[in-house]
Amino acid sequence: MDSVKCGYAQVSTGGALKRAGCEKIFRDGGLSGATAERPALTRCLKELQSGDTLTAWKLDRRAAAYAT
Repeated sequence: MDSVKCGYAQVSTGGALKRAGCEKIFRDGGLSGATAERPALTRCLKELQSGDTLTAWKLDRRAAAYAT
């Protein structure tokens, strides 16, 4: 199976992710910054396969939630 370039953003930055070569883009737009649940990020992480590439737009805010 070919590898896929996936992109994730909390806001609408699909254009930037497409320019980065992302074929599949996941967004959690419209959620409060205080919301810990990010359903699109969860789906994205579950769909990633070995060899895939994930490009994230400002993931630094989410790092603490997934650093465990």
